[in-house]
Amino acid sequence: MSTKRVLSGVRPTGQLHIGNYRGAIKQFLDLQESGHECFYFVADLHALTEVTGPTDNDRLSVEVVKNYLACGVDPARCVLYRQSHVPEISEMALLLGNIITVSQLRRCTTYKGKVDDAVIEELKRRGMPEDEARKLVKEKDEHGDITPDELNQISNRFSYGLLGYPVLMASDILAVRADLVPVGADQKQHVEFARDYARTFNRMFGRETFIVPELTEQSTLTVPGIDGSPKMSKSEDNSVTLLEDLRSARQKIMRMPTQAEPAGPKTQGTQNLYNMIELFCPEELANEFLRRYGNPKDKYFGEMKKRLADCVVALLEPIQAQYARISDDDVRGILEQGAKRVRPIAAQVLADMQQAVGLRT
Repeated sequence: MSTKRVLSGVRPTGQLHIGNYRGAIKQFLDLQESGHECFYFVADLHALTEVTGPTDNDRLSVEVVKNYLACGVDPARCVLYRQSHVPEISEMALLLGNIITVSQLRRCTTYKGKVDDAVIEELKRRGMPEDEARKLVKEKDEHGDITPDELNQISNRFSYGLLGYPVLMASDILAVRADLVPVGADQKQHVEFARDYARTFNRMFGRETFIVPELTEQSTLTVPGIDGSPKMSKSEDNSVTLLEDLRSARQKIMRMPTQAEPAGPKTQGTQNLYNMIELFCPEELANEFLRRYGNPKDKYFGEMKKRLADCVVALLEPIQAQYARISDDDVRGILEQGAKRVRPIAAQVLADMQQAVGLRT
């Protein structure tokens, strides 16, 4: 297998939960072991697309990397850096932005999704039930009694940063000459845009300035919430964080909602319990509880929760022990070293772009 350069990024959200571990960090660890050259960055500039005042971006960036390191991401086998520490990326975005039309950017799912959400809120304010408004906008792409002028006003509320999100993301990818960009379905369009932009630039200026990256679509793993909802989310307060007090973690799992008897159609809460057993426990344990389902006399949900709690605690204990050994200064040093490795690559790509457009000979 030939070595490929793999790129992946994450917004700085600070402390992470077990859903982040299974949904993203575990994939980073697997890629790290694959023999590929892995570049992992903190997308701290992307985090500013809807900023309205001072942020905690710096602290959150350090915190998310500290969580990664505690989980086993190894800076000796990958490159960790912050987007803002590589200014060449921002200058590349400026140059790329001159060959990309506004109409292209308005089709981006990130921007369009935000506009749709704002339209739904406006329809709700006018008295339309949320379910009806969501179905109208998301499924039928209609806007009710909102006029074209009003829709234009809603669209114009958002920042250039949000509209230009695909341009900056393309610059992230192209700046390090990434070969592979593994993403879930929600980010697939952005990588396709990056591929289009690279081909357009190469064609427009008559030279192979950019490597056109490969799109590697990964199945998006959704970890269910411990409250019976379909997805674990820190904002919904239905998660177990990686730094959760172990007693608290056990208590949260033991309170997971289930149905009265292990028989008949599964409720969402019962299905969540089974899904989490499959994600965090050995396969044979998950299979054992699957075999036992269907006997209403076998009251085993309490046992099932206890076994799940044991598995989650076994995951968290070494992560928390390693986290305690990592200082903020350690993280900052790793990120600085990462930027030093990335900047020469990005600087050469930027110089090639400048030469292509005629800014330098």
